[in-house]
Amino acid sequence: MHADLTTSLRGYCLCIGAAKAGTTWLYEQLRHSSEMHFAPEKELHYFFSKYGQFDRLPPAARFNKLREFIDRASYNFTAPIGEPEFARKFTFFQKNLDWYQSFAQGPTTQSWYRRLFSNASATQYACDFSPSTSKINLDGVHAIRDLSPTVKIIYILRDPIERLWSHVKFHAEFMGNFDEVKTYSRRKIVDFIKENDLQADGQYGSHLKRYLEVFDRKDVLVIDFSDIRKDPVGLLRQVCDFLDIEQLNVTESARSAVNASQKLPMPEGILQSFHPDILRELDTLATLGYEFPERWRASLA
Repeated sequence: MHADLTTSLRGYCLCIGAAKAGTTWLYEQLRHSSEMHFAPEKELHYFFSKYGQFDRLPPAARFNKLREFIDRASYNFTAPIGEPEFARKFTFFQKNLDWYQSFAQGPTTQSWYRRLFSNASATQYACDFSPSTSKINLDGVHAIRDLSPTVKIIYILRDPIERLWSHVKFHAEFMGNFDEVKTYSRRKIVDFIKENDLQADGQYGSHLKRYLEVFDRKDVLVIDFSDIRKDPVGLLRQVCDFLDIEQLNVTESARSAVNASQKLPMPEGILQSFHPDILRELDTLATLGYEFPERWRASLA
């Protein structure tokens, strides 16, 4: 089973982050390609659960995904539906139900992860856009490299201060206490970041260094988040060239923000205590040969 699934795929494409740096935007573009196969869930979090700091895939969480899918899908069948439309919708429902049942059942092994892409064809990449994957340890990076002879890594980097503040807002929304967090003092905001380890997603240099210990540079594409806004067409062309897939047409909607956090101005200097760590990460990126992050130093002055 393991070998068959490995050879039946074109390869794997993992977008490893960073969180709040445009992974959802890129997902929305690439999911229209017939050469890219995405599971029903964009973020699978398998590698972080195995090689990160905690398990994001306990049985209860996986079962909740199954239950949420059934709840969403039930709306498609509340009104009377005639044939053959009912058969078409039910076939699609059954296909996804099978996937979510497999996802929920586990156990979450490497074979389980591979089976999540069992519907991918030999001409397709199996795609996993889980930002948490950037934070895994070196053993996890080796496990990714062992998935297939062809594995492509995409890493999107964003100005670290902008990214961190966006992550603060997003995480507060996710936890359901945005109104409370936006009243926090400066000290409490810093504590909130540390308690939820939000700064770890911005340790670009450390994370990328691990991947480059294992992967050839030709298989790792590092993207500047600002290009999503400035030149989405050119950026998508670059990604398609990297993956050697047919170029995709980008609509005007591609210039719009996807999965954006709520509006809340960042108080000046509130993240200053994180500047030394950020500067060390920029130094590491420079030693790795990546030049575009150097302009972020000015925002730290």
